[in-house]
Amino acid sequence: SEALHQRRQQSHDGYLLQETPTQQDLSFETMRKHLPIGSVNRVIDRLLEEIDILKPDQIAVQTQLGDFDQKTMLRQIELWGDKIIPAVNKALCHAGS
Repeated sequence: SEALHQRRQQSHDGYLLQETPTQQDLSFETMRKHLPIGSVNRVIDRLLEEIDILKPDQIAVQTQLGDFDQKTMLRQIELWGDKIIPAVNKALCHAGS
């Protein structure tokens, strides 16, 4: 975040940093609105919107956010491989034909 980049954080216990938000930092609601997170269909829709706008050659995805257990992480990877990536590829193939 901008707070860490600008070194605007405080340590409460000598170890854990607590950020002090700046005006440039996005709210969690704004981030949630624009990130490809949520249901499978929402992730697909957000990715297709971003691809349409940015026209990237490649996309890198980080699925490990937060402190999810192994079962949850494996399920996320499974959903990406079984549902999200195939749906995005299918939509892009139809859009290109």
